Amino acid sequence: LTPSQVFYDHHPFDKHHLILPAALLVGLLLAVLEHVLGRRKRALRSSQAQYQQLFDHAPVGYLSAWPSGIVETSNQVAESITGFSKEILYGKSLYELFSTEADREWLRQHIAQIGEGRSIAVNELRMRHSGGTLFWGLVSLEGIYDVGGDLTHLRMTVSDITERKEAEQARSRLVGAIERAEEGMAITGAQGAIQYSN
Repeated sequence: LTPSQVFYDHHPFDKHHLILPAALLVGLLLAVLEHVLGRRKRALRSSQAQYQQLFDHAPVGYLSAWPSGIVETSNQVAESITGFSKEILYGKSLYELFSTEADREWLRQHIAQIGEGRSIAVNELRMRHSGGTLFWGLVSLEGIYDVGGDLTHLRMTVSDITERKEAEQARSRLVGAIERAEEGMAITGAQGAIQYSN
């Protein structure tokens, strides 16, 4: 006798009566799995929404691009700084955001270096707003690599530093004027201490 023969020979039900309880059990297991997976999907969507909010409202503009320099995604701060919507930034070349050939050349060189494994580059560059106006951007560029060490993405952060650059230029002009003055001049702080003199 086989174990199944013993079971069926001694059990008051035949094989066909056991199909219904097995189907109920399978249905119950599927319902439990569906419930657990549904909870996990909701938790994942909630987590993704939280990270998207952090990304969108970071204190700097973020642009993620393919190694070719074509923008894949950006955050709301990048949209605000550049004046381009996320939809317009998508598919745009990072090179188009810079106003001078020297700045675009800096980008080209550093993308090539990042492709060779150099991790990050930072510079103050002239950028072009969607309306055509120029602004100063503090730009950092870094590579994102897969487990095999191959470059998969570029991450660029941008901060608008136009006010700071204009203040530096104004200070430089003032210092230059003081240096050229024929009379002795001094700049003092609020407490009367001399900050600068010619």
